[in-house]
Amino acid sequence: MYDYHLEYLRWKKADLEDPDLINELKSLKTKEDILHNFREELAFGTAGIRSKLGVGTKRLNIHVIRRATYGLAKYILSAFPNEPHKSVSISYDSRIKSRLFAEEAARVLVKYGIHVYIYKEVMPTPLCSWAVRYHKSQAGIMITASHNPKEYNGYKVYDKHGCQMTDAPAAIVYRYMKKVGYFDKAVRPNMTFNEGIKKKFITYIAKACLDQYYEYIDSLIINKSKLRFAKIVYTPLNGTGLVPVMHVLKDAGFHNIYVVKEQEKPDGTFPTCPQPNPENPSALTLMNKYLVDLKYDMALATDPDCDRVALSVRTKRGQIRTFTGNEVGILLFDYIVRARMANQTLPRDPVAVKTIVSTNMIFEIARRFGVQVKEVLTGFKYIGDVIHNLEKEKQAKRFIFGFEESIGYLTGTKVRDKDAVNAAILLASMCDEYLKMGFTLDERMEGLYNLYGYSKTITDSYEFKAMDGMIRMKKIMEMFRKQYDFKTLKDLHAKLDCLTGIKMHADGYPEKYDLPKSDVIAFYFPNGNKVSIRPSGTEPKLKVYYYLVAKKKKDLPILEKKYRGFFDTKVKAFL
Repeated sequence: MYDYHLEYLRWKKADLEDPDLINELKSLKTKEDILHNFREELAFGTAGIRSKLGVGTKRLNIHVIRRATYGLAKYILSAFPNEPHKSVSISYDSRIKSRLFAEEAARVLVKYGIHVYIYKEVMPTPLCSWAVRYHKSQAGIMITASHNPKEYNGYKVYDKHGCQMTDAPAAIVYRYMKKVGYFDKAVRPNMTFNEGIKKKFITYIAKACLDQYYEYIDSLIINKSKLRFAKIVYTPLNGTGLVPVMHVLKDAGFHNIYVVKEQEKPDGTFPTCPQPNPENPSALTLMNKYLVDLKYDMALATDPDCDRVALSVRTKRGQIRTFTGNEVGILLFDYIVRARMANQTLPRDPVAVKTIVSTNMIFEIARRFGVQVKEVLTGFKYIGDVIHNLEKEKQAKRFIFGFEESIGYLTGTKVRDKDAVNAAILLASMCDEYLKMGFTLDERMEGLYNLYGYSKTITDSYEFKAMDGMIRMKKIMEMFRKQYDFKTLKDLHAKLDCLTGIKMHADGYPEKYDLPKSDVIAFYFPNGNKVSIRPSGTEPKLKVYYYLVAKKKKDLPILEKKYRGFFDTKVKAFL
């Protein structure tokens, strides 16, 4: 049984090593202060660990990192007993303490005879996946909190295939973690990072690894040309994207690029963007300002670990249009299929993958061009699983595109996570091709709406900061499971519960969904309208996704008022 006060006393007696932790521990005066930092331990899940930085078992610090890495080391030793060269590839972003955490993880791994490959500089999340496959490592570690505020950091683990670690191995890692304390000898490194480098137990990742990645990204460009019209504004949001994104854009012939100076260099304090999430319009303020001032064609923003990308364009009227993640997914899918058909590179029986909360408009386009669309649970790891399964069947070439509504995209198979470097060059190429044809991405999007019908996607995120937040979120999910069905929602066509894997239809037919169990509920309404609800797996947040469909654009606000008004009221009753 975990005792928060006993653990707090252990930390008070321990050598915390990091001065920031010592000072913070001294500042905890009241029971409430202590509970905020020690009320529970951070669980290790399929996304690893993510939390606010700080002292204690509920915060991310070097001692939590060491314990997690001990669990990973023990898992590798048990899962790969006959592998003569065991290794882990490590990458890290620009966040506060990211480099420190990466070095601490490396120090623990070498204690257990596991070689470490680590980047010398900050590097995007997809390049962790790439490095795992390049070095044939048994695992990868990415130190990042993705798009969270500056107070956060995280520890993300990849398997030997370069995919995010799945439930079963993650559970094994967690079991090993639970067997040791935060200050046990087993989790304490036995050499410094520099000693590990000198003794060649730790190796900096060679330039050849990055060069091969760039060659691979270049091979994914569908229409290559050294004559590029598109003028681009780009912001890495003080993250990891500057070097790789600029490299691939310039290498592809894009030279009219303006980098937002205020957000150019890696900086974990994010001075001009406290919420460095490119899904958030406020994060794009500077980018869009320069897009207007310079009268450029398009603007791209990558998040701090450069696995997601946002897109804005300047319309022919000089206005700014920022596309939703679903709209970018639709634009890219339509472009990829058409372009690859035109240059005869579209594979036989092509496959695209979307998450369950992403736009259904892709199905309409896919039917037109004979593309199979696979629908998976929320999380890019499930898209990676589809690629891996295709690879096992020697059909990896069938995969042409994967995306999620939260601005994550992928077109190749050698990286097994969303990749904003890959997406950035594809978006630039797409915009350039359409400009050469005489129209903008804004016009292309409207053309697709005219052809397939108008749709709108909305994501409402509700944050539960109080200590009972997780309990309230569970009550909300229980309410929607038990209280809202065909009797209480008169126009409900079907209801999917991903915990049971059953989609119950209004006529009583129980359709089975072949998906892993997940805490997601989806309500299906007339004409393709859909509302999905799920709690976040990494944060105290609950998300409600609305997918609205109408033949006429003017009808979308009516549908929004109807469905959003209902579900928003029900969730807010628990806030």
